[in-house]
Amino acid sequence: MHYVRAIKEWTRSRDFPDFKTARMEETSFNDLRMKVGFPYLYTHQGDCEHVVVLTDVRLVHQDDCLDIKLYPLITHKHRVMTRKCSVCHLYISRWITTSDALAPMDPCLFCDQCFRMFHYDDKGNKVGDFLAYAYVDPGTFN
Repeated sequence: MHYVRAIKEWTRSRDFPDFKTARMEETSFNDLRMKVGFPYLYTHQGDCEHVVVLTDVRLVHQDDCLDIKLYPLITHKHRVMTRKCSVCHLYISRWITTSDALAPMDPCLFCDQCFRMFHYDDKGNKVGDFLAYAYVDPGTFN
């Protein structure tokens, strides 16, 4: 839980409001005090982070599932297609470039292999002028 300490120190240094932490296996949804539309961070395994946003709240209806153990109930999950590399069209994109004369379009998505092959020589030196950012494809979370 060393990362929790670091996050708390970081938020205190930036005048964030104080927040609580809890162990997931010891916490039920009923224990949480949440605001609709407000982002919350769920972190586990030290580096896996999930933003959780409560989007809707309503009273239970007689046609609803009444088994409390099945809640929170996911009613819809939006499917997002993965975006492949603009060069090889095989692998999922890991980089996005702008102002890149070597790219077929601007901005342009690249898999890791094509990005390194196009933008760095065999000694690892940058070739050409471009801006590059790590890209996380939303489709990987399906």
